[in-house]
Amino acid sequence: MKTTTVVTKGLAPGSLFKLIFVGLTFSLGFIIIFMGILSLFGISVITINEEVKTGITGFLYSLALAPVFTTLLSLAVWLYILLGIWIYTRFRSLTILYQTIDE
Repeated sequence: MKTTTVVTKGLAPGSLFKLIFVGLTFSLGFIIIFMGILSLFGISVITINEEVKTGITGFLYSLALAPVFTTLLSLAVWLYILLGIWIYTRFRSLTILYQTIDE
């Protein structure tokens, strides 16, 4: 693989959101589903409105909550990072390093 440097004045908002969403889905989303699996075994890790959900109910809640939490958190983080990058690029260029795939 070859490392390439790009100097830019910003990122496309869609690309930034995709990076954040994929990162949170494969980290936070998996943690939430893992908590649902633990609730199948009676471990009290899923709590909704101060009511503990265990068993299959807790697992189903985790499957429903994982996409909701990752999407909402992605939107919030995306807005803050987008604003921060916009302010930063008013004064300096943004340098991005990426690795190309050798075919």
